[in-house]
Amino acid sequence: MSRRKLKLVLLGTMVIGALGSIAVPGVYAVYVAETRNTQATVSSGTLTMDLVVNGGSPCYSYLGPASPGNVNTNCDSLVTFSSSAEMYPGEPVTIPVTLRNDGSLAASDLAVYMPGGCTKAATTGASSPGTGDPCAAGGMQFYIQETTASGPKCWFPAAAGACSFTSDLSSFAARTTLGLSLDLGAGPAAQQTRTFTIGLQEPINASNTLQGQAATFALAWHLTS
Repeated sequence: MSRRKLKLVLLGTMVIGALGSIAVPGVYAVYVAETRNTQATVSSGTLTMDLVVNGGSPCYSYLGPASPGNVNTNCDSLVTFSSSAEMYPGEPVTIPVTLRNDGSLAASDLAVYMPGGCTKAATTGASSPGTGDPCAAGGMQFYIQETTASGPKCWFPAAAGACSFTSDLSSFAARTTLGLSLDLGAGPAAQQTRTFTIGLQEPINASNTLQGQAATFALAWHLTS
């Protein structure tokens, strides 16, 4: 008899427990933890430059065509032809070029090259031009020099101190692409400038075949962030 009562009590307990679990849904504990970073903004800086040739007006990289963007191929010429600006053997012409980083990022590298190389043509108005080529070996002499706080630095042809006319256009004219460019090292930093001098000269012992001949070329300056 006592055993039967125990079974009833256990059964009753089970029923009560089952009914309790059905009658009170959602009575359970859920543990939640959460952390959040504050709102972040991802942005890019700018790397733009302007180029001033011979004290003229700045030419800005971002004022070029929309594609590819930040490339301006219409800056001032190093030398503008006129009858009063024709060159004579042994008389150098030097052109200052100032490059400024107008952006917010420092330039990790500056390079210069000669897109399209150098081409010759008869000088406008020359009555009987020669057959020589100022773009070839023995033709127009050329250098690139930088003005630095510690004094002049000759980048082309590479030499200590100030440049001299020991090389010619033909030696540089093969640098027609960025991949073949002359590396000018890091900088300028944001909002800083670098100043160069381009030197040109007909050789002092120039051949008569160079009379009435012109050399046409461009220099491209390339900044990398």
